[in-house]
Amino acid sequence: MNILETMYSQIKSILFDVKKRLNMDRYYRGNIDPWSRSSSLLEIQAAVTLIADRTYSHCLDIGTGLGHFAEGVSPYCKVCTAIDISKEAISRACRRVLNKNIDFIVSNVRTFDPRNKFDLIIGGDVLYYLGDMLLPDEFTQLIGKISSWVTEDGRLLLTHGALPSRNEDWFWHKYVKQFELNGFRLEKSEKFEQDNITWLHAVLSKP
Repeated sequence: MNILETMYSQIKSILFDVKKRLNMDRYYRGNIDPWSRSSSLLEIQAAVTLIADRTYSHCLDIGTGLGHFAEGVSPYCKVCTAIDISKEAISRACRRVLNKNIDFIVSNVRTFDPRNKFDLIIGGDVLYYLGDMLLPDEFTQLIGKISSWVTEDGRLLLTHGALPSRNEDWFWHKYVKQFELNGFRLEKSEKFEQDNITWLHAVLSKP
């Protein structure tokens, strides 16, 4: 890659993050219930049940939004770090969720640099917001980074709403496969049907 290509790639990446942050802030300011999470709490509970067979020292919730997943897993975690690129989302999550073991932080997972590893990482219907189509090389690198944040006995919980534009094969062959290539194995999976949406849940762990 020459200098001009490198500069173009860097500018494209920066603009992607700026646009994503601005769009998410605007969306959270203009919608009382973004992503209709209050109507999909049963789906979140079903996903959390898959990992509720143990207690975790430190959980990371990527793209926490208003904190519904963080709130759901908090009884099973000593500490939960919940991050989102949107300052507006984190502000609302802090007001909505009062669990003392959840730390809400404004942060872009693409540039997030944790000081410790996590024995549970949650990607709750968020991976397709992280540049898999526009920044495929950076997305592949990001999956590798997230994989490196998981302890040797840790788990990943991934969820995905399989709408027509986001079909099931995309979840299994794009997202789950990427983590398997980074040393994980599929431990559990299920489909959860709610309001004509098929939710896909996958728990991955290191061998």
